[in-house]
Amino acid sequence: MQAYNYSDLFNKAVHEQASEAFLDGCLSEESYKNVLAQSPSTLYTPNYFVRVGLSILTIIILLVAFGLGALAFSQFRESALRVLCILAALGGYGVLEMMVKERKLYNAGIDNILMIFILSCIGCAFIETVVSQSIVCFMLTLASAWLCVRFADALMGLVSYACFILFIFLSAVRVLPVFPMVPLILLIVSGVLHLFFKKRTGAGDNVLYSYCYQALIIATAVVMYLSVNFWVVDEWMNGNLFAYGDGANIFVPAWESTLLWVFTFGIPVVYLFNGIRKKDLALTRVGACLLIASVLTFREYFHVMPFEVAAIVAGLFLVLFSSFFIKWLKQPRGGFAFTDADKDRKTLVEAEATILAQAFGKKATHINPNQLFGGGSSGGAGASGNF
Repeated sequence: MQAYNYSDLFNKAVHEQASEAFLDGCLSEESYKNVLAQSPSTLYTPNYFVRVGLSILTIIILLVAFGLGALAFSQFRESALRVLCILAALGGYGVLEMMVKERKLYNAGIDNILMIFILSCIGCAFIETVVSQSIVCFMLTLASAWLCVRFADALMGLVSYACFILFIFLSAVRVLPVFPMVPLILLIVSGVLHLFFKKRTGAGDNVLYSYCYQALIIATAVVMYLSVNFWVVDEWMNGNLFAYGDGANIFVPAWESTLLWVFTFGIPVVYLFNGIRKKDLALTRVGACLLIASVLTFREYFHVMPFEVAAIVAGLFLVLFSSFFIKWLKQPRGGFAFTDADKDRKTLVEAEATILAQAFGKKATHINPNQLFGGGSSGGAGASGNF
């Protein structure tokens, strides 16, 4: 199912891990050279500036090609444009397969834009038809999931998950009570997927899909929180949640609203606790950000103090909190430490670039000093050096 050679993807992951180890000072220059020499990879992944340039160029080419096709089909019925979108999606997929096979592109910008183009064409082809929106979301889920598995693309994994959650939401709204079943369904589905992706990180294909799993783990954690966040649910119910039946169009028991407040503050605390306990930096950051979102949610309904005063107090607290732990963790404690990791990183980045140039760059052409430009048998007006 993979479009890439397994050894190329594996060696690419080895290069990235070796690069991180070298920049962190855990790997010597000689060892880094040996790793690069013993694990060659033919995949082409340029730097970010080149990726942006290739992406912009690909977008321009696709827009021009699709515009010409739309101009040719404009004299026909509206259904002809849907046919054009389907043909464009198939053509884009064919070009993507060819570029990956022939040019060995891997997150080079061109392949990423082509994947987005394919999904956009599929969505445009069916979104305005008799096909329901939930079915369109399901089709996009399958298409993006295939692109994620085929090309190991984390963005396609996120799109697939987003479309799947939207499919569950649209389907649940039709057959289940609006509250509290729909938020709980989204919470349970996201929780099951979160545990599944967590378990898959220890599987044998973790190296190939590591970025996909990391992105999906973070996305499922965020959606778990948003599905039961008080403000999100209240806005979805047009403000009826906070009314408690006093002028509300939909009666919501007080205990259900209280349960949402418990989830709103409880889930970020659980993320923070598990992130610190398991030394998971990503989960810790997600928990901290969601805890701030919980505080802002609380302030949306209960104004304890003016916003300016609250911002100053929160800023002072964060400064004191950060300063204390920066000084306290100068000496490693319980597996945690604060070190200046970027102190010599610039020098190491330059050294890494030199090593990569030596390992993969073209060898210099040796010029024979005896081979000089001459005028030939008919002279050359001084080209040989003699008049």
